[in-house]
Amino acid sequence: MKLSGLRAWVVLTAVVMTTSMTALSAASEPVLRGVLVTGTDKLFSLSVPGSQPAWVEVGKTFEGWKVAEYREATRSLVLTRDGIERVLPLADSVIGASELAGTTASLEDAESLLTQMRFEEMMTKTIEQQKDATVKMMSQMLKGSGGKGAPNSADMEAFQRKTMDVMFEAMDLPGMKKDVAKIYAETFTKEELRAQADFYTTPGGKAMLDKQPQMQQKMMAVMGPRMMAAMPKVQALAAEFGKEQTAKKEAAKVAAKAAETASAVPASSAN
Repeated sequence: MKLSGLRAWVVLTAVVMTTSMTALSAASEPVLRGVLVTGTDKLFSLSVPGSQPAWVEVGKTFEGWKVAEYREATRSLVLTRDGIERVLPLADSVIGASELAGTTASLEDAESLLTQMRFEEMMTKTIEQQKDATVKMMSQMLKGSGGKGAPNSADMEAFQRKTMDVMFEAMDLPGMKKDVAKIYAETFTKEELRAQADFYTTPGGKAMLDKQPQMQQKMMAVMGPRMMAAMPKVQALAAEFGKEQTAKKEAAKVAAKAAETASAVPASSAN
């Protein structure tokens, strides 16, 4: 009886351990969340519970699994590990694209995307670049005007920076992030936000975030000279507009005086 009981206990323990290991293995197996086509190459978004998704290509490994091949006909990815093969269907076909398409995004979905986009960091860098570009443009305009009584360029630059600091401080980036998140949640669906979040985990997406300030700085360097080249025309338009407004005021005065004179004539004739 004791031996029989011991055998039963061993068998039961083995069954429990096998079941637990099977459940653990199933829970940790990757999920194919998306496919990104980059030219002739493909990247695959894989994830396991409790971790951020990663983009890998055929021949690479993810969480110990080797990405063996992608089957276009069935939209599935083949993974291998220790002689075991797993065929992962595209998550949309499991979750159901129809279930996500048109699904209203939550504020948390949008805030998560903005965090991944490094919203506050990117905005801070953009603001600083805008300050520098605007101050530089104003200084060039001041030098171009050159009239007597024009403020000292250094004083003007300091004043311009102070005013811009006040304006940008009023933006309140943490509060602005919440407002922008609300706009994202109202504009994009859950599926669309997820697709954007997936993109920012790709090498291209990460490069876009890292190099965005550099791109903006170079864009300002390209746009600045073009805007300055248009300044003489802008100044000429402003001068012409001023003359037109002066002429209109003078014409209005003449018309008012003529009307006053005309209204006074009948009164004189009656006397």
